[in-house]
Amino acid sequence: MKKYFTLLAVTSILLVSTSTQAAMANGNNSSIEKKKALTILFKQVDRSLINELQLNEMQYIQLRTLNKKYKEEADQINATSTTVDSKIQELNNKYFAELNEVLTADQITTFINKQTIALN
Repeated sequence: MKKYFTLLAVTSILLVSTSTQAAMANGNNSSIEKKKALTILFKQVDRSLINELQLNEMQYIQLRTLNKKYKEEADQINATSTTVDSKIQELNNKYFAELNEVLTADQITTFINKQTIALN
């Protein structure tokens, strides 16, 4: 009986994980997941983020560059634009696509799951 419940629990976890990863890979993610993933760009790219996402050297460099560009463009939009919300949404869509090119679906899913746990 214990083996049955353990198998059921492991299978459920794998199914949830796989469906989340598939949604991230296919771009069929909710706006909440997208917002959580984009919070990576607001964080300082430091040792704790590198360890949390298990970044390799190339990902670290790309993420640091992406982080800097995102912050600069967001600051520019906030300072100059009258239609801030729509411009920020466009910026978020652009950088979310770039973030998906830098990080793997597993890394984004791990980050989103840790963000969800931290919020609870």
